[in-house]
Amino acid sequence: MERLKMKSVVFAAVFVMFVMVGTAGAAFTFDDIEYWVGSGSNQAAMVIDWNDGKDPQSLAWGYRWDGTATGEDMIMAIAGTGDGYTPYGDDMRLFANLTYYGGLGYAVFGLGYDLDGDGGSFISGEEGYLTETGYATDPDDHYREGWYTGNWSYWWDEDFNDTIGDSWHFAPLGLSSHVLTNGLVDGWSFGGLPGEPVAAAPVPIPGAVWLLGSGLMGLAGLRRKPGA
Repeated sequence: MERLKMKSVVFAAVFVMFVMVGTAGAAFTFDDIEYWVGSGSNQAAMVIDWNDGKDPQSLAWGYRWDGTATGEDMIMAIAGTGDGYTPYGDDMRLFANLTYYGGLGYAVFGLGYDLDGDGGSFISGEEGYLTETGYATDPDDHYREGWYTGNWSYWWDEDFNDTIGDSWHFAPLGLSSHVLTNGLVDGWSFGGLPGEPVAAAPVPIPGAVWLLGSGLMGLAGLRRKPGA
């Protein structure tokens, strides 16, 4: 209960600091995403920005569905939860470390990615001040976790103009409560409280698509589907 109480205080402080981030740059659209999960007439995207200096620092996936779906459905379909319920999603190189809080749903504690495709996972630390010391089993890979010493902040780009990352808003709901809308982009960015906005404004270069963050350090890249 004490942990939940502290999280409620942190969320309340962050909500007061409602953020809208606008960036300029070449248009990065849903058509540029090559890794898609699911099927249906609706589409959304998920962008993860590790802010760890390892390139590509930010990766993008697409998600399609019919009917009703939430942010939880999207991240579970792509990455899984890392627990005994839905441990794996479609992309086996993306690993999630989610914590379930009963009726409150899931919260993102850690996210990682096998950057070099040679296998890897993560060793999780504990949720608590100065004990969030999880790491990737392969030091070349992405993995960051935390709540008190750093955290994954949740962002939406919901202006529905097909350009991804040009209008980030800090999410007022958690991923389990957030109902997806056709054309929405979910963004996850690791940083200090209240977190840093997700990188945006993509600039194409030969052989890949990179996202250049306006006002952020580092580059972000588009994840290609294995074998594509």
